[in-house]
Amino acid sequence: FRNDLRVNDHEGLYLALTSKYEQIIPFYCFDERYFGKTHHFGFPRVGPFRANNLLQSVSDLRSSFQTRGSDLVVCWGKTEQELIRVIEKIGGVDKIFIQKEVCAEEIAIERKIKEAVEKLNSTVAFYWGATLVHPQDLPDFHAKNNNKRTESSQHPNQTSLEESFIKISKTLPDTFTAFRRIVEGDKGEPFVRELFPTETLSERMPPLPSGLEPGELPPLSTLLSEFLKSEFREHPGIVKKKSAENSKDSTEISVKIDERSVLQFVGGETEALKRLKYYVWGKGLLEKYKLTRNGMVGGDFSSKFSVWLTYGSLSPRHIFHEIKEFEAKQVKNESTYWMIFELLWRDYLRFFAIKFKNSIFKVDGPRHLYLPWTKDDSVLFSAWANGKTGYPFIDANMQELNLSGWMSNRGRQNVASFLTKDLKVNWLKGAEYFEMYLVDYDTSSNYGNWAYVAGVGNDPREDRYFNVLKQAAVYDPNSEFVTLWLPQLTKLHSSNPSQLHRPWLLTSSSPRIDYPNPIIDPAPIAKGTNAQPKGQFQQKSHSHAQSRGPSANEQKSSGNVEDPPASRHKKSSRGRIQRGK
Repeated sequence: FRNDLRVNDHEGLYLALTSKYEQIIPFYCFDERYFGKTHHFGFPRVGPFRANNLLQSVSDLRSSFQTRGSDLVVCWGKTEQELIRVIEKIGGVDKIFIQKEVCAEEIAIERKIKEAVEKLNSTVAFYWGATLVHPQDLPDFHAKNNNKRTESSQHPNQTSLEESFIKISKTLPDTFTAFRRIVEGDKGEPFVRELFPTETLSERMPPLPSGLEPGELPPLSTLLSEFLKSEFREHPGIVKKKSAENSKDSTEISVKIDERSVLQFVGGETEALKRLKYYVWGKGLLEKYKLTRNGMVGGDFSSKFSVWLTYGSLSPRHIFHEIKEFEAKQVKNESTYWMIFELLWRDYLRFFAIKFKNSIFKVDGPRHLYLPWTKDDSVLFSAWANGKTGYPFIDANMQELNLSGWMSNRGRQNVASFLTKDLKVNWLKGAEYFEMYLVDYDTSSNYGNWAYVAGVGNDPREDRYFNVLKQAAVYDPNSEFVTLWLPQLTKLHSSNPSQLHRPWLLTSSSPRIDYPNPIIDPAPIAKGTNAQPKGQFQQKSHSHAQSRGPSANEQKSSGNVEDPPASRHKKSSRGRIQRGK
């Protein structure tokens, strides 16, 4: 198992179960290489909320196998080495099923696994489970009449995953709009395979081989070892207490999500399926999703599915088929379509990472566009990261991220735009900070969308800009969100709640509060004149030098299922950062 921590709709498990192997050994390795520092700025890669989500997800998967008579072998180290140790312990295996990933680090590990196990006369079979539309079902985007989609069989095998990746690299459109129109075809919706019936097939599984110990889950302190050595180590969400063993050097770590959080997130498939049923069937939330998706307070304005999609506790296909059942039994409307639309955007960013490879991690991005970033940005970045810019809409969103691991789609767009367009700080710094803190962090969604908002990704507009003051007035008109996370603002005297978004205008008639002055002059922002100057294209011999993305009406801010694109009915400066659905 990798980022596919579930039993439902699991191709690898399906292949193993239907191949009639006498023994099936579920295996997961907490690969130590994912818990170091970020590449450019040296932040801890995994913060408390991500670590907690992952640990809960693995624990829940283990419980699922235990109830089926099996168990999950768990270890810490380098995946290829730990896998070899297990194989040698049991005297060999025939085949290893592994979910294929798309980014360089994961691909490098796949190669090492393949090389190592083949030396032991075992084979590796890769499968896919990360997207709504399977790569093998994608059309040739350069073909004529490619909107005349032909639906293949339930689980076609016309091309290998490797061949599908090559086709994506060569033909994937540089805009989301073109991708969506072709994938949806004449029917107006994508072809999505049926679910793998792994939940029923795996009702009873053979126990682990005699002598093979399942291993213990690593403590949070192990996953957070880099974080606990960093400048962020005194985080209020990390709770420490003496271990029960009374060892003077033994401290147990737990994670506390701020009580103001939209949800008290719990990772794993069990909670994922509960959330899916609740959101689709519970209170009529799905049928009004398009109307509520830009909310910022509470747990029901959006699905939050991204929290469980990130580690594969929930399958995007499962969401799709649940929606289709809802449409058949209840109502089909623009909101139900919009949720599927969001899943397609998430797909596109995953395929975009296949096409543009490591350029999504470079400062010039897929467009090879160099912008004049601030050189000495430490003060500006610190104010942004700590929620002390003097702009309440930005600061409240950053406080929410830092204390809960969550931020709404609307918030993600605005804080990214503010960092890159107003403060003119290198976008990679923001992307790596998000990597550390987001509970729903997804590599291709996060970096693809930061590049998009920064202006170096697949955005057809070079001058996209979020005016944080106007955005705050529209999406938090009563200052409910900012006063939730910045309660000191309630002490300011104002006849109009929306004025709390501009506290510098109220200080003369109000008591002094513990809140900073604006870190940059608000006058240009109020006038909408503080956008990032255009950069210069570096003309390289690269076929994707000027990639394009969603149209102005279909922008996104994250690859997670939830915060949808801008409305089709009015112009909007929307982008997408890894999205929270």
